[in-house]
Amino acid sequence: MNIRKLTAIVIIGFLIIDSLFRVFLGYNTLAEHYYNMMWQDLFC
Repeated sequence: MNIRKLTAIVIIGFLIIDSLFRVFLGYNTLAEHYYNMMWQDLFC
């Protein structure tokens, strides 16, 4: 199991979980939440 393959699996898994949260809970996903916080830190 090489690192690159493992990383890809982790990222894909995260994206799947992320979209499930969006579909079932109707929240902003975790990724969006952190992305928005980072964005505000940079430009506000």
